[in-house]
Amino acid sequence: MTDDIRAYNRSAWDTQVARGNRWTVPVTRAAVAAARRGEWEVVLTPTRPVPRAWLGELRGRDVLCLASGGGQQGPILAAVGARVTVFDNSPRQLGQDRAVAERDGLTLETVEGDMRDLSPLRDASFDLVFHPCSNAFVPEIAPVWRECFRVLRAGGVLLAGFTNPFLYMFDDAAAQRGKLVVRHRLPYADATHLSAAELAALRAAGAPRAQQRPAGGGVRARRPLRGRRARPSRQPSPARLRRHARGEAVSVATGPPAAFRLRVRTPRLLLRPWRPGDGRAAKQAIDASLEHLRPWMPWARREPSPVEVVEARLAAFRLSFMNGLDWVCGIFPHDQSRVLGGAGLHTRQGPGILEVGYWVRADAVRQGFATEAAAALLRCAVERHGIAKIEIRCDPGNTTSARIPRRLGFRFRERVVAPDPAEADAVRELDVFEIEAGEITSKWLAAHPVTYETEEE
Repeated sequence: MTDDIRAYNRSAWDTQVARGNRWTVPVTRAAVAAARRGEWEVVLTPTRPVPRAWLGELRGRDVLCLASGGGQQGPILAAVGARVTVFDNSPRQLGQDRAVAERDGLTLETVEGDMRDLSPLRDASFDLVFHPCSNAFVPEIAPVWRECFRVLRAGGVLLAGFTNPFLYMFDDAAAQRGKLVVRHRLPYADATHLSAAELAALRAAGAPRAQQRPAGGGVRARRPLRGRRARPSRQPSPARLRRHARGEAVSVATGPPAAFRLRVRTPRLLLRPWRPGDGRAAKQAIDASLEHLRPWMPWARREPSPVEVVEARLAAFRLSFMNGLDWVCGIFPHDQSRVLGGAGLHTRQGPGILEVGYWVRADAVRQGFATEAAAALLRCAVERHGIAKIEIRCDPGNTTSARIPRRLGFRFRERVVAPDPAEADAVRELDVFEIEAGEITSKWLAAHPVTYETEEE
């Protein structure tokens, strides 16, 4: 990072320590004692602990807490038995780690510096790099990854949190009023997108300045890094959507390049991206169906949510949909009088594959709506995205849902064990069904008609 940005953010984070920012408050003596007994958790993102399976065995391993000062993650990992080095740009943040170590008899090393230049650290000296959502404070992310690669041993693990770049699109003042107003183009940086008055206000508040860039940054390495994805926080608040320095962590898979700005009409249904104002109807459909959804849909275990949270979530879905990253849509009758459910084409299985997902409200089940919606999305994946392979994944116990892929011509491939997105350290089984584009016949297409319409911005 340029010297002025680095100096600015060093001073800003020092100021945040003085003001008691939540990411500068050290862990308690009780938390360290519990970690020594094996009762502990750490976060890459604001509200969701990292599953311990991602971290593996820590005792005796060399761990770099990168841009992770503040006396939080480093002391806990040291108490578990790791050999910890905390690297941070802020002297006062590092002071919090040293204070906890002295108070609780922990051994850890602190190093002040720029996360893009880890030259004080030796090559191949760490088993794990633990990097919370701090990379928004550098103008280029690729040097950070190159340095992580250099200091990691072969087979080392990089765990990184990211601020969702979409959050920087919104106007901060409007977000403080609970409204999502798109203002900024991406990639975003405070210095190029805010007015002189706004920058002056940031400086007066002692707030760190963001230099956000898309998360990928172009990782180039001669040997693979084993990585994991940090999961989204439970309830993103509209008032914190853009400025939260260590905000939502998201891992966006690479999907088809073209935006999918479509509505899809079937004989009985309209599938379209969520729109502003849909939140109340969506909340009503979800809240009335929780007993029906919770056994099968991990996200339903975190409901009910306030209507403003639902609106913010749907706004994020729409942005992702309209920008061609992931296609989460609502299921409506033609007259759009109510929400029948939700569906989506998801990129989370990696390039060249789209996963069809769906749910239907409790009072609309057993009417064929989920099958009709899934068939429409399958056609979209093949006809509009040119995808060769499509998957459906469902809980083995959900026999009603499992009939849908079979009815549509999918074949069962395997049963897998996957992390449970609603519960840290938990896993669940999923049955995977797949179909390839070449298996879809003209007879199948005739049996599942659709009409494509353009969704306006």
